[in-house]
Amino acid sequence: MRHADLIAQIPIFEGLSDVDREALASRLQERKYAPGEKVFSKDEKGTSMYVVLSGAVQIFLPPPPKEKDAPRVILKDARTGEYFGELALFDDKPRSASVEATMDTVLLELTREDFAEHLGRSKTAAQSIPPMPKRLERDLSMTIIATMVGPATAAAVSVCHCLAALQAQPSIIASHANGDLWDIGNKIGAKLHRVP
Repeated sequence: MRHADLIAQIPIFEGLSDVDREALASRLQERKYAPGEKVFSKDEKGTSMYVVLSGAVQIFLPPPPKEKDAPRVILKDARTGEYFGELALFDDKPRSASVEATMDTVLLELTREDFAEHLGRSKTAAQSIPPMPKRLERDLSMTIIATMVGPATAAAVSVCHCLAALQAQPSIIASHANGDLWDIGNKIGAKLHRVP
């Protein structure tokens, strides 16, 4: 599939003109990964988004440092045409998950620098990128992690209510003890993942 056609399938870029899509596609860099090779790790600084050109990657939460024998929490397996890391184009926050190739994989990388440079050159491109609330509503898969009761769970429940107002569907990773979080998660149709 042509790189520009892959870009056209990404919601934050769907409003771009054909000219802008072709221009952004020309900035994509192919990156090859072997099975088991890390693309990036949780908490690293993010500066790029990726589109899967071929192969597959697993997006996951690694076990806490003190529980290295605990299993990873798998959030998603991304395959050809799917994308991840797009929020790195808009902010400097650390990565919220780790990503690893599960087979021989080729990714297309778009850096924040290249993206910003294109937006600076194209007035139509800058105007066609949806604002952050729309990206959250249409494009962002939120993950809420709450493995203890108390204030952390209360905060997570509040975030769930906000996401429900945006009609977003978060993933919730929580322990059996978080009854309130499970209740609200069920009400808003969240994907629920239980951990010990």
